[in-house]
Amino acid sequence: MEPIHHAADQEDIEEIRRLLDEDPQLVHLASGRAWLPLTYACNRGYVEAARLLLDRGAPIDAADHNGLTALMISCYNALPEAVSL
Repeated sequence: MEPIHHAADQEDIEEIRRLLDEDPQLVHLASGRAWLPLTYACNRGYVEAARLLLDRGAPIDAADHNGLTALMISCYNALPEAVSL
């Protein structure tokens, strides 16, 4: 797992911010299963991390290898705050 994915998966806001300050294009970096950092944050319902990633240009409609978006994963996991965001 890349550092940006790990930071999003752990809701490490400061690390996400630091990594994106160094390389803003990391919001577009897909993992091995084609999950973007936004997908990792939404999978866990981490609204603050998701908001930061969206503010930094994360694509809201990008799908993983199964065709699932971060919104779909938030719905599947019954995470209403992430869905609302």
